[in-house]
Amino acid sequence: MNVTYFKYALEVEKTASITQAANNLYMGQPNLTKAIKKLEASVGFAIFKRTQHGVFPTKKGTEFLNYARNIISLIDQMEELYSQNNTNMVNFNICVPRASYIAYTFSRFINELVKQKELNVDFKETGSTEIINNVASGEYNLGIIRYSNRHEKYFQSIMADKNLQRKQLWEFEYLVLMSEDNPLAKSKEIHMEDLELFTEITHGDVSVPSENHSFISRSESAGKTQSRIYIYERGSQFNLLKGVPTTYMWVSPLPDNILKEHKLVQRKCVNIDDMCMCKDILIHRTDYKLSKTEKVFFDYLNQTITELSSKTFN
Repeated sequence: MNVTYFKYALEVEKTASITQAANNLYMGQPNLTKAIKKLEASVGFAIFKRTQHGVFPTKKGTEFLNYARNIISLIDQMEELYSQNNTNMVNFNICVPRASYIAYTFSRFINELVKQKELNVDFKETGSTEIINNVASGEYNLGIIRYSNRHEKYFQSIMADKNLQRKQLWEFEYLVLMSEDNPLAKSKEIHMEDLELFTEITHGDVSVPSENHSFISRSESAGKTQSRIYIYERGSQFNLLKGVPTTYMWVSPLPDNILKEHKLVQRKCVNIDDMCMCKDILIHRTDYKLSKTEKVFFDYLNQTITELSSKTFN
């Protein structure tokens, strides 16, 4: 019997809603429904009854949930007992894409956290395939992966095979990032063909379908070649974009203070297709429950996403 399912069932009891419980647990509703059904099958009776007014425990379900609550309480007490010697230590680890808005949020989050606690933090920027593998293996508790809409089925299949929970954080359109001194920065409209005269900067450690390589494939299939610089560190992109004004990069929306610091601008490309529509997805193992500290980080991240979503780009 999976103790994690006890926590799921207690959250359903608390909210009287599968949908709300799934949101609180940072998991998909179908996966939560499946977990509750497995739990009911293992105990041999219905724990919940579904009504027009919500989801409520059956008579036997109420009795079972009382036992489950006691078991979870004992586990929490045991964990607290063995962590008493390090109550000021916060452990936080996450794998993320090379996204400046995430790094910006992470800095704000750590700046507040370091004032209160001692930290043991592991923040890794890498590609989506490595992020999935790191989370599935347990090396990292949390991950954020990025993929274009055209590759959604591909990534959903991988995550399902590895039994990972997922929650969409943001859907956005890729923008062109360039120096203020780039000739295109002053153009009223930017078209895909305009970019062929400039050098694209892209991350080089891609081993699966990706947004940047989608553009590469399309250009090459049209019989055209273009200068590209492959990098492996996010910091390199700012130095290159600022120092070489004839370069550009496809990125997610950036906070204004980062653009001002590096003297960059972001512009929309007017004749692009759905290859530029992307999603950032939170992933974790099905048996993992976010800590209070991790929930605070995602509160910060959602604030940043809300701020960026309200911006307009030419």
